[in-house]
This record gives sequence, C-alpha cells and structure tokens, in this order.
Amino acid sequence: MNFGSGGVGVGIHMAGELFSQVAGIKLVHVAYKGAAPAMTAVMAGEVDMMFNGIPPTLSAIKAGKVRVIAIGSDKRTELLPGVPTILESGINFSTEGWYGFVAPKGTPQPVIDTLHKTLTQVMTSPDMKASMAKLAVDPVATSPAAFAKFIRAENVRWAKVIDAAGLKGKAK
Repeated sequence: MNFGSGGVGVGIHMAGELFSQVAGIKLVHVAYKGAAPAMTAVMAGEVDMMFNGIPPTLSAIKAGKVRVIAIGSDKRTELLPGVPTILESGINFSTEGWYGFVAPKGTPQPVIDTLHKTLTQVMTSPDMKASMAKLAVDPVATSPAAFAKFIRAENVRWAKVIDAAGLKGKAK
C-alpha cells in the first residue's frame, strides 16, 4: 500500500514512516507538493491513504469524501467519537501535531516570564478552549522548561524514525 503526504520530511510523512515501522509493514511514500494535493490524491484514489490532522481534513470527512479509519492520538476526539485510536487496534502508535512559542536564545528571563504568563492566560481562557475544541485542538500550557524538555524528546524520537526510514538530508 502507499500513502500520500505534503512532501518529504513533513510531519504527515513522518507519521506514515512511524506507522510503517511500529506496524511492521512496508508502506510506500508518495510525496506531493503540499497536503492539499495529497488529500486530493486520496479522494481521487491515486494513493491508498494519508496520515493527516483532523482540522485540515474535517471538511472532507463531513462531506463523505474520505473515510477515517483511526485517530493517531492517545485518546478519541469528541469531533469523531465513533472513530477508534490506532492504539486501540493494538498497534503502539501515537503522534499528534503540536505548536509552540519559542524565543531567540539569550532572551532575558523577565521577557520569557511575561510571554509565558500572557500566553498561558490566553491558551487557558474558556473562549480559546472552546474555539480550539471545534478544531480538535486541545491547548496545553506548560512551563518553558517542560516545553524545552518535550522538544528535546521529540527530536530524539523523530531522529530514530528518520534513521530507520533511511532518509537523509541536512537541516538548514
């Protein structure tokens, strides 16, 4: 089977490589020039599947243009309550896209503290949580140190996937 993605090395490509590795199967990657063309290819039957986030896929799901087989997160989403997680099938696969706020190295601690306090207030506000829930996004506010630790762990995790997939290249 093959899977489409928005290009070599993008998150949805890496999710497919991770799934291939943990499921012990060989999936063939088909790179497109962006996630939208890859989604079009799935809908047209050019590729067998795609690993994509819920927000950019939701309209195609609601329109019945794609069928969701499973969710890649640790828990089911309220937007698609009848769709199981991949973990529920017995495959040790879990991955979610994430965004974070970073500042240049050497940014003074008082500036970091102010940014953190303000962003935490915004991310945990009821209005923001409600808006994000509509997109299947769960805002999480953590400390700068915890986020730095998370990023380091993600770098290690995905480096292993990249190495196992035999992907090469240099970061810019």
